[in-house]
Amino acid sequence: MKDEAGQEIELGMWNRLLEEKHVLMKKLQEYEAKERSKERWQPHVELEKQLTYMYDCKRRLEDAAYYQNEAEDISKEFHLDLQTYGRACIWDAYADLEKQIEAKEKESLEMYQRLEEEE
Repeated sequence: MKDEAGQEIELGMWNRLLEEKHVLMKKLQEYEAKERSKERWQPHVELEKQLTYMYDCKRRLEDAAYYQNEAEDISKEFHLDLQTYGRACIWDAYADLEKQIEAKEKESLEMYQRLEEEE
């Protein structure tokens, strides 16, 4: 047998090259399968990132409402003229965000189950 340059190749060397090619092709197929899996799971990963951010925002809204309560208490204690009309609005926003989070969690779970079944 001859290589691309036209030089003679030993049969043993030829077999080793074929074996190496087979191993490399198998590794390539495994890599491609992992990449396809990553692509399929990417929307779920993004959804989980969004949920993490939503939970952080929910915590911040809760903190803001508590700080507003503290500000009102301090205002009363020192007879300050502090108007805190937004407290109810913050809790309304908090409740609305909780509903959105519940919907996203449900969507995430359904997507996770579907992806698991596909694999």
